[in-house]
Amino acid sequence: MPIAERLVRVRSYPPGCVVDDDFHLLYDAGIDMYGRGVDDILELWVPVSQRDRALKILPTPDFVYEPCPTCDKQLKVDGAWSGVFVLAGAALGGWMILQGHTGTGAGILIGAMTTAQSLQQRPPGWRCSSCGAFFTSAQLLEIKDALSRIDDLRPFIEFTTSAFRSDRDRD
Repeated sequence: MPIAERLVRVRSYPPGCVVDDDFHLLYDAGIDMYGRGVDDILELWVPVSQRDRALKILPTPDFVYEPCPTCDKQLKVDGAWSGVFVLAGAALGGWMILQGHTGTGAGILIGAMTTAQSLQQRPPGWRCSSCGAFFTSAQLLEIKDALSRIDDLRPFIEFTTSAFRSDRDRD
């Protein structure tokens, strides 16, 4: 039996997650659902028209998963490392100063702050674990917005296509 409308992923479960409760919640609510295993991740898909209902029914997950717009694999947070460098530099520089190596400690602290400043030039975002693509949060929101607009236009596109076919058949 073909699937009538486009499916969207509403949840992806990392290995070891118990998913029976979520499946039962959606089944009891009469929501069509489809599961798909990708690597070690189990994905839960529903038709676009039932997405909002499914997300309201499902409990908030205790894990974060964002799909890559390029290859649909898992995106990982690629945060700014500047805070880590400043903290490590301050700790090491402070320890060196306390040990009597004032020049070395100050050099380490200044080096850490300079490195942190250069790292802040790149915005934090998401990096794909499969294809290596990098997206800022703003880019991901733009992509999701564009996809939702395409879904809104889908009935019009199907109507136009069917009208074109009927005109062609009359000739």
